[in-house]
Amino acid sequence: MRTGAPSCYGRPVRRRIAFGELVDRHGNELYGLAYFLTGQASDAEDVVQETFLGAYEGLGRFESRSSIRTWLRRILVKQAARHQRSKRVRKAVKPMDLSAASKVLLGGAIMDTAVSKRNSDGCVGSAADVES
Repeated sequence: MRTGAPSCYGRPVRRRIAFGELVDRHGNELYGLAYFLTGQASDAEDVVQETFLGAYEGLGRFESRSSIRTWLRRILVKQAARHQRSKRVRKAVKPMDLSAASKVLLGGAIMDTAVSKRNSDGCVGSAADVES
């Protein structure tokens, strides 16, 4: 008779359990580093999550030339840099004010007429009502 883990605990389950232990062991330290690098709790949480996702996906490529702690920290620093870059891009590409955009696209007069021709329920009437 076999002892130990049941056969349903195959390699994927053992891998998840081991990875859960890795998260438990290094999560707080990585969060502290991520918070230091990003300056915000929500960004730090995102970076740590992306770090562990990247580590899980790349676990087969870990070569043990450094400690797992060093490997995770390196992934985190790269993720934090990527996060900060994407944040700068999102900040640089601000959404246009819709009222200004509609005036530019519609030539101003149509939009002004549409605003003045609202129904009693606050809705704009048909397109024919707007243009008349």
